[in-house]
Amino acid sequence: MSDILTIGFMIHQIDNEYTTELLKGLIPAAKELDINLLILPGQALNGEYYDAVYAAYEYQNNVIYEYCCKENLDGLIISAGTLSSFVSEKTFEQFVDRFKDIPLITLESKVGNYPCIRYDGSGMYGAVEHLIKVHGLKRIGFVSGPKGNADADSRLCAYRKALSDNGIAADESIIAYGNFSEYSMDAVNEILNSENGIPEAICFANDTMCIGGYKVLAEKGLVPGKDILITGYDDSETASALDPPLTTVRSSAAKLGYSAVKMLYGMITGTDGFSDFVPESRLILRASCGCSCSDDADISEVTDLRKYAADTVRKRADEVCGRQESKLLDDICDFAADIAEMCTDYSEETSKNNTERFDELLKEGCLNIVGYVNLISIIDRMEAAVKNKCRPGSEAQIQRFIRQIERQIYNHDLHRRIAYDSDFNNTIFMLNNITKDMTLYAEDEAECFYSIFHKLGMMGFKSSRILFYDRPIRYRKNSVWEMPETLSLMGSQEEMWIEIPKKNNQKLPWRDTFQSVLVPNRSRISVASIIASNGMQYGVFICEAEIHKYKFIHSIIAQLCTSIRMNLLVRSLESSLTEEKTHNALLSEISMTDELTHIFNRRGFYHYANDVLKNPANKDKHAYLIFADLNNLKKINDIFGHEAGDYAIRTTAEILTDTLPAKSIVSRIGGDEFAALTVASFPDCSQAIFDKIKEAAKQRNILSDKPYNVTVSIGICDFLCSENICVQDYLELADSALYEDKQNKDPEIIKK
Repeated sequence: MSDILTIGFMIHQIDNEYTTELLKGLIPAAKELDINLLILPGQALNGEYYDAVYAAYEYQNNVIYEYCCKENLDGLIISAGTLSSFVSEKTFEQFVDRFKDIPLITLESKVGNYPCIRYDGSGMYGAVEHLIKVHGLKRIGFVSGPKGNADADSRLCAYRKALSDNGIAADESIIAYGNFSEYSMDAVNEILNSENGIPEAICFANDTMCIGGYKVLAEKGLVPGKDILITGYDDSETASALDPPLTTVRSSAAKLGYSAVKMLYGMITGTDGFSDFVPESRLILRASCGCSCSDDADISEVTDLRKYAADTVRKRADEVCGRQESKLLDDICDFAADIAEMCTDYSEETSKNNTERFDELLKEGCLNIVGYVNLISIIDRMEAAVKNKCRPGSEAQIQRFIRQIERQIYNHDLHRRIAYDSDFNNTIFMLNNITKDMTLYAEDEAECFYSIFHKLGMMGFKSSRILFYDRPIRYRKNSVWEMPETLSLMGSQEEMWIEIPKKNNQKLPWRDTFQSVLVPNRSRISVASIIASNGMQYGVFICEAEIHKYKFIHSIIAQLCTSIRMNLLVRSLESSLTEEKTHNALLSEISMTDELTHIFNRRGFYHYANDVLKNPANKDKHAYLIFADLNNLKKINDIFGHEAGDYAIRTTAEILTDTLPAKSIVSRIGGDEFAALTVASFPDCSQAIFDKIKEAAKQRNILSDKPYNVTVSIGICDFLCSENICVQDYLELADSALYEDKQNKDPEIIKK
């Protein structure tokens, strides 16, 4: 590895608001320490998505976690709150244990004995108590995150404690569980349709769920802040963008990220110990709870204008992390204090100096710290504050100065937006040409990749690398990923310097995937993403860019995958008969896969199960044929709809796949019928397999937020593997065992 320390950061997705806020702290800390920060955007483990069809292959992105090892990383930060939402605490701890050889800390949620930086939920206590003591409310609902998520549990406990401490009993009918995303509308509807009526207020465990909450309220004709009071948690950009603006708890994700890098660096270098760290949080009052902004004090009572001006800036500004951002905020506060003082004793020279000084602050990123709307609001409040305190006769001059400051803000913001739009359009243009160039230069690989890297440089990427596997790898959900020994480096780009290695110099051990070839000994902030499409893995894309470019990474990967598939198709048409047979074999495999569950279908099961039975290596080993039948599918469809039925089918497939050994053949052979084959070297495993599947289904239902249970009936028969038998010979025996278990099924599907 390089002499420069490398810290990895595992996060669920990269192009969302919460990740951006975390990076506002992670990146400044990494730059101050002059270390590498490697961002590893995958997905939540076993994630469930609002659009299940669109997101069917999102699990492919999680392969990036497989590259994390002590040879690649000196330290690791894991966003436990975003990765663990859909799995049990035990399952997630097992995931984290895979990286125990690397110094690591978790964010948002405590995992086992690993050090953690998180908020303790006290801010939620303050939000609930505000609704009780200031607004006199008693019926306050709560939309939590997923059950079992430590972050969600902490905020729910704070909500319950605030009620209890104020002599109010929690009403379970107005407590519901979302998934921390904007698609938590079902939880909001559950509360609004409570048998005890609509509550007076709803507290949300994060701001993002409020997006869906506002939509549900609008559909029911309820206005937040008037008909029902609303609070959130995080004070993300969503909070001030909602209409009306959202009262929320400011718990700076940037501060979490900044502290995480600093503390992990201390652990790695031995310069600092570690104890779990809980940053402060505070309530930000806005219109959604019926309050005005928390800094709207009576201006007529302001006596110390300098302090008032500086305090107003600090209250309205974002949380800042890092020496550079903190200094800039101090400079903005000093400027606000100075112009407040200037307005009481105005002079043209001071006015000119402050105008020039403000230009410099805008160039340094003043709007990134305070924001356009907040800055205009601050200027308006300062104008009102000095209105009756300025020297007689200077009112017109002061108004002219204030208007000049506002014009500077407007002009700078306008030029910034124009520059952003120009950069955006250029990026889209270059992006759209990647596929064209890959097709144009399909027969000249070196020229093809030179063109791609040239486009990436023109898009503003500081550096990038593309690594491919020797051949595409089909990777099924819940299967065991087998890391290839090497990857081929197709090329590197550093600014506009491009290097395409010769064929015999392309191979890199997978443990060197994250190491830069060009200018290796400088610190960098990089993103490493899997190049995958549908069920196929092609390689890894690693790049450096400004945060606002991260949203294009998925599009770049999509373009690469489209081009790869197109080139593979062209090559297959021009290839030899052997290559054509390989292509046909791939098509045959696709025809053996069930579209809904992505496990084998009936054809695939018979083909692969019989191969296993006839394999000489398995001769005389014990084969266990498992028949499973999803119970009550028709009831689930009739009561909850076919999407719920599809969920139950997918869940059954996942239960079987997760429970049986990795090399088992698992299939869906009919509508609600499943078959599986597993081989063991020892007899009498039928009961153990039966019990394990039943227990897995039971635990899945406990963790699920669905109102219904997913249960299966099971039949198992065992026999010895031999080249003279086929799996069809034993179907009737397994089916008979299934029939016996089917008689004992519970016809009731609704959870009690």
